[in-house]
Amino acid sequence: MLGVRNDHAMAFALTSSILLVIVLLNAWATRAVLKDNLSTSGQRVAQIAFVWAIPFLGALFTLHSKRVDEEQSEGRYREIPDLGNDMVSSTHGTWIGREDIGTNGSGSAEGGTGD
Repeated sequence: MLGVRNDHAMAFALTSSILLVIVLLNAWATRAVLKDNLSTSGQRVAQIAFVWAIPFLGALFTLHSKRVDEEQSEGRYREIPDLGNDMVSSTHGTWIGREDIGTNGSGSAEGGTGD
């Protein structure tokens, strides 16, 4: 009888430990979702539901997608830098828009040869 009780106690301890790890992992993933300033409230609700509906894999997937980048974002896209002249270089010469500035008039803007 003592062996059966010992087996039940070990199974209960193992099950409890696994459930505790899952709850802690889901709580960590939920916290990461709530700290995300770029997601809408609807996206946050959907992500939290995903975490708790698929206990272990949902949390791992969510934590992977919420990785912290080295550079903190301000929540906006960077402005497009001023490229100056829109110059394109190819084997047919250098072009500004549709003007040929690097060949002797034999190239075309599409990269083919003129007739």
